This record gives sequence, structure tokens and C-alpha cells, in this order.
Amino acid sequence: MLALVVLVLALGAADPGMPYAPLPGHRELAGLSDRLARDLRAPGTRVVRDAAVCADDSCARRAGQRRGADAVVYGTVLRAMAMIWSTTATVVDVKSGRSRQLSAGYKGDYQSMLFGMNELARAISSGIDRR
Repeated sequence: MLALVVLVLALGAADPGMPYAPLPGHRELAGLSDRLARDLRAPGTRVVRDAAVCADDSCARRAGQRRGADAVVYGTVLRAMAMIWSTTATVVDVKSGRSRQLSAGYKGDYQSMLFGMNELARAISSGIDRR
């Protein structure tokens, strides 16, 4: 049986639209993207990480087609305040083009957000079509 290939794109920063709100930095976004990819690993699944950032389903689907992926995960991180974080992730089925969006909010520092990525990864995994 072939492994399901999941392409995880780099998470982008979401603008909170509030003056003086701190945006997540490049290092934070890379760390969160890496953690999400690591937490998505499971038996029968091959996770591929890519530094590309997509803002819509069609971009993610094209990236998945180029990389031979079955599903693509992309999204954004919002840092509304110093201790209020939110991640929105979208899972796109490359073959059908169907997508599903998930969100998770966190209160705490960056380390709390890293640990919370596991919960988001579980929710993403449960929605990926395993055929």
C-alpha cells in the first residue's frame, strides 16, 4: 500500500488589523510550520514540508500537484496580542479540490503555541481522506 502524501506549506502571518499588534516573526512561523509537519506524521502517511506560502486553495492545489501530494495543508498564524495566538489551517484534497478549514486559539507564550499545534494536527489528520 502506498503512503498518503501530505504537503505542509509554510504558515504565513495574518494581519490582525489592529495598530501595534505584534506580527509573528519569520522564525516563529518556521518553527510552527515545522512542528505542524512533525505532528502530522503517522503510519501510512509521508509528510513533505515546503517553504512556499499559499493564501488560497487553488495555489495550494497547484503546489500539491507539482509535488505529487494527495493533500496540502496551508494556513496563517495570528498574534492578536502578546499572549493571544490563533492558527487557521486549510486542508485541500489535491484530486477533488475540496477543502476544509480548521482553527485553533491559544493563550500563552510561543512555547504554549508550539505544544498546541499537536491538537490542530490531530484535527487535520482526522479530516484527510485516507482512501
